[in-house]
Amino acid sequence: MDFNKLIKNEYFKNVDVRHDFDGLTKVLNRDIILEYFNYLVKEKIPFTVALCDIDNLKYINDTYGHLVGDRALARFADCLATILDEKGVVGRYGGDEFMVILPNVTSYDEVWNTFHTINNGLADIEFPGMPDLSVSATTGITRYPQDGSEFETLMKTADKALYRGKSKGRNCFIIYLAEKHANIDVSNTINKSFNSMEMIAKVFNILASDGDFKGKVETLFNFLSSYLQIEDLMLQTNELRCYEFTAEESRGKSFGYVNSKEVEDKMNSNGLVFVNTRKTLLQISANELFEQLKEANVNALVAVKVSCADKNYGILMARTTANRIWQPDEMDLIVVAARVMGMILYKDHKTLEDYYVI
Repeated sequence: MDFNKLIKNEYFKNVDVRHDFDGLTKVLNRDIILEYFNYLVKEKIPFTVALCDIDNLKYINDTYGHLVGDRALARFADCLATILDEKGVVGRYGGDEFMVILPNVTSYDEVWNTFHTINNGLADIEFPGMPDLSVSATTGITRYPQDGSEFETLMKTADKALYRGKSKGRNCFIIYLAEKHANIDVSNTINKSFNSMEMIAKVFNILASDGDFKGKVETLFNFLSSYLQIEDLMLQTNELRCYEFTAEESRGKSFGYVNSKEVEDKMNSNGLVFVNTRKTLLQISANELFEQLKEANVNALVAVKVSCADKNYGILMARTTANRIWQPDEMDLIVVAARVMGMILYKDHKTLEDYYVI
């Protein structure tokens, strides 16, 4: 963050912050950004505050190593500071979380435009030699004084907005509005959520229950769509669209067919492929799959082989019209669903065509 620009801010003219920058990201550290926050509240200066979480830092660290993860953090922070310029202040609030404060800015339209610009800027970050690596954020935004008059209240409203953004699939920003978000209970999120093992058990229980295969698949897709906030789930073979489930709120959207072979060609050795944003396919020369997804109105995709004992029965695809940062636990659940379906088909000596061809 440019110190010379920072001291043009009325508060920082009178505060020596030369030693209050985060060593890695070069933005303000947690202590000083919170001091500024409390100063604005004390002086009753209207402002907007945002909590920005990097969506996929764990994946970057696990896949590329912590040195690349550190580069991603630094590039992310630099992008925020560069776009905000003198309009706002950025601080590192936690490991992969940043706080943005916009003094004297509370207009919904102005806030929306600012964070829309930030998201576009993040999408343009490139890492030489790593064309499939991208950085995005989920941001929860709240405003003083309309959303709260003290630190604790404003943090709660920002957290509610952030939670809503994550539940939508991440890679987005949500501006808190009481009429939409007041009833979100962030404190009880853990109690409302299944942990990973419970989720996997839920999938097993659905598919192991009494009833016909088609009915169990319908129940499974309903669960996956609702819990993971997936717009569309497709079970298909090379020749047949076996079963499609589209979430109720997405039923006005049209999802087209994606050729199984194009998807299978991009799968890893475990029979899995995921796409967070369609445009990354162009960076790895997967032009045909890019065109297929574009034609099908799909921006993000997880696809897994329905297989067992080297027998491939088809593909399970989770699809969304918006970009989405797929999380490891989300993909694990989809993989388990596909594998259990494969086990059932293998055990019963059936194929998907046996159930879905009339």
